[in-house]
Amino acid sequence: MDLDNYKLIWTTGKENYVLVKMDGRYFVCNRVTNTLLLIEDEDLHDAIVNEMLKNQCEIVEES
Repeated sequence: MDLDNYKLIWTTGKENYVLVKMDGRYFVCNRVTNTLLLIEDEDLHDAIVNEMLKNQCEIVEES
């Protein structure tokens, strides 16, 4: 698992990504392309979400 490959999501590209909260789970969404980032490795997904939360990335809740 190499978090450095995804670092731009919560650093320099932070304004382009949001966490979408649906059914108590977070999904990483690129707001520019309006697409979800599919991360098949659950541990990697959780690590990315944790970094985004730690770095105060925007959270959008499903309404």
